[in-house]
Amino acid sequence: MFLHCFGYGIKNLLRSRDYLFWSLGFSIILATLFHVAFGDLSKGEGFIPIPTAVVLEESCPQPLKDALDTLGEPGDGQLLEIQYASQEEAESLLKGKKVSGILFVGENVSLSVSGDMTYDKLNQSILQSLAESLHGSYEAVSEAAARSPEKLPQILAALQKDAAHNQEINYAGRNLDEGLTYFFNLIAMTCLTGSTAGAVTAAASQANLSELGKRKSVTPGKKQVRILAEVAATILMQFFAVSISVVYMWAVLGVDLGSSAGYVLLTVLAGSMAGVSGGFFAGCIGKSSIHVKIGVLMAITMLCSFFSGLMVGGMKLLVQRYAPWFNRINPAALISDSLYSLAVYESHTRFFQCIGGLFIISTLFILAGAAMVRRQRYASL
Repeated sequence: MFLHCFGYGIKNLLRSRDYLFWSLGFSIILATLFHVAFGDLSKGEGFIPIPTAVVLEESCPQPLKDALDTLGEPGDGQLLEIQYASQEEAESLLKGKKVSGILFVGENVSLSVSGDMTYDKLNQSILQSLAESLHGSYEAVSEAAARSPEKLPQILAALQKDAAHNQEINYAGRNLDEGLTYFFNLIAMTCLTGSTAGAVTAAASQANLSELGKRKSVTPGKKQVRILAEVAATILMQFFAVSISVVYMWAVLGVDLGSSAGYVLLTVLAGSMAGVSGGFFAGCIGKSSIHVKIGVLMAITMLCSFFSGLMVGGMKLLVQRYAPWFNRINPAALISDSLYSLAVYESHTRFFQCIGGLFIISTLFILAGAAMVRRQRYASL
């Protein structure tokens, strides 16, 4: 009986155009639009070296000159785009807004900037910090060299080594594209749209909500087995639908979801279970029509996705600051966090915590919904 009801549930969903559109077609359309809107942000422009004019005075020590050459050396660690010039040339460049500031390097290091370049405050602040750092380092080297001349080569080498002020730190062996968080939340929303199919499955088992429920109520066999078979079929169909969307993002759009395909599919399975089971539980509550329940479920899905960051990227961080408990029970946040942890963390501790939370939520919803349907009795049909 279980297999018969299971197969019937799959055939019923395959014939539903509404279900196929919302669970498969809609997510593919949104993923395509996201790809056009965000593209691959990790390929965007990185740190831009700061255009700087440098005026070398006759008293400029060679170690400071070497440190500046290191800062202006082309490559990944380049901080400055240096133009050595006389004072007059440097002032002309600054007046023409071709450089962010002028470094005067002699026995002391000083900085001159233009008050008209208010848009360049960040670069000016970096140059100010750099000037103070170079001046302090040189004073420290001079004092140390006076005390221990034999250690001067090691001290100069340390000064040049520390001259690279910008360094890219990667926590998981690859860059995390900012646009990926929107794709993570899109996958989460797609998983939760299975709640509508779960609600339809619940309605199809209740005689007071559908004609199909009336026929099922008078058929022989255990109601509990039939319900679990249909819920399992719905979860499986939702899993396949979301998996196709994920493969489309991965293979066609080139969205980098990481190399852990098995863990990504496990997340899709857990998310699909959470979506379908939540809809099944909601479909078992009350006597409202299935259309009303589907409308409420779609509103809840959008609300969960909103707080997870689908519409506003920093929303989940805001929720984490003021109501962290909500992120632990919001299935959309748990799904997106699972995918995020796979992309960022080498350890899978946080990933399995999120997956465990999804399975617990799903189990509670299924058991509660099955218990409610099982206790229903009808005086007449």
